[in-house]
Amino acid sequence: MQSGRTLAKGAFMLVKEIMTRDVKIATPEMNLITVATLMRESDCGSIPVTRGDTDQEPVGIITDRDIVIRAVADGVDLDEALVGEYMTASAVTVSPEDSLEECLETMEMEKIKRVVVVDRNRKCIGIVSQAQIARNVPEVLAGELLQEMSR
Repeated sequence: MQSGRTLAKGAFMLVKEIMTRDVKIATPEMNLITVATLMRESDCGSIPVTRGDTDQEPVGIITDRDIVIRAVADGVDLDEALVGEYMTASAVTVSPEDSLEECLETMEMEKIKRVVVVDRNRKCIGIVSQAQIARNVPEVLAGELLQEMSR
């Protein structure tokens, strides 16, 4: 990506302008059926994983792909399988005050399609997906950005 390019004509968009705020949270002790049900109810493909209900600091992320590729394909009992065993055990995070360009650069560098948004206390407050970014930048840039992120 070219440094210094703004994503909207004359506007400097911030993560907080496009992030999903009402994010469901999973804990490592939840079973995969429970988290898959949360995904279905929330119409999403990923859920941040935090230490617990009261400690909202992300310790990972669980995706629909994690469940299918790592658990279903191996024939594990999804009622017994725990999120902590199948999640991606690191959560890449951004701040709500980060620019959309900084967010994109982070996603591109980490080769991820979703990033967790945390506040100053590292509490999970949202999530941003590649699709949200594509829907919120001018059409001219969307194709170029998605192409760069897919590399």
